[in-house]
Amino acid sequence: MFYYKVDGNKIFKYEVSYDLEIVKKLQNELANDCSIEKEYTYSSVGIPRRDKNVKYKKFEYKFVDTRYDFYGDDDIYEVNTIELITPPLYNLIEEILKGNVLALEKLFAKKIDLKEKNVKDVDYYQVSFQHLFKVTLVDAMDLEMYEKLLEFVNSPILKNKNDYSLVLNRGKKK
Repeated sequence: MFYYKVDGNKIFKYEVSYDLEIVKKLQNELANDCSIEKEYTYSSVGIPRRDKNVKYKKFEYKFVDTRYDFYGDDDIYEVNTIELITPPLYNLIEEILKGNVLALEKLFAKKIDLKEKNVKDVDYYQVSFQHLFKVTLVDAMDLEMYEKLLEFVNSPILKNKNDYSLVLNRGKKK
């Protein structure tokens, strides 16, 4: 994945690399250690299904009874779940993994001084993720040269030079 940054009259191109397996593992640890747990117990007509947009710590159901009806019988189940409400950092990492390089700025924007090294809180994971994403400078170009290139290919030139980083980073995938 590539990330572009405009600084002064230069455009910098960075390559962002990471080990997907390690990032996913740490992301799951973040969900287990820092999520808020919500317990629910309810009845369901028919076999209950998991919501694919919800992260569960526990999802269990058991048959309770059958409701007899003229139009057909329905099985009733008791459902017990523990849903995990993940911290915003979890969703930020999801955005980065989907290719949103602008989410990297949010990840690296927060500088944290860990006071307690053994406490696995959100700050601990923020620093850990910052170390997992390696950002390497690949190339740099003068903004003036880039604008000449845009003019050459009949592309519009932007008035605000900081908008170039938004345009360059839009839709960039790994």
